[in-house]
This record gives sequence, C-alpha cells and structure tokens, in this order.
Amino acid sequence: MKVAFAFLCAFAAKASADNFLE
Repeated sequence: MKVAFAFLCAFAAKASADNFLE
C-alpha cells in the first residue's frame, strides 16, 4: 500500500512539474 502511495505521489509530482514547465 505504501509503495502504491509513493508511486502515486511520484506520478503527481511529475505531472505538476510538466504543467509548471509548459
């Protein structure tokens, strides 16, 4: 469960970074 949460956080962070760079 923690692994999935960490993966989700990493995905959200990447999405936020992509949106910020756009």
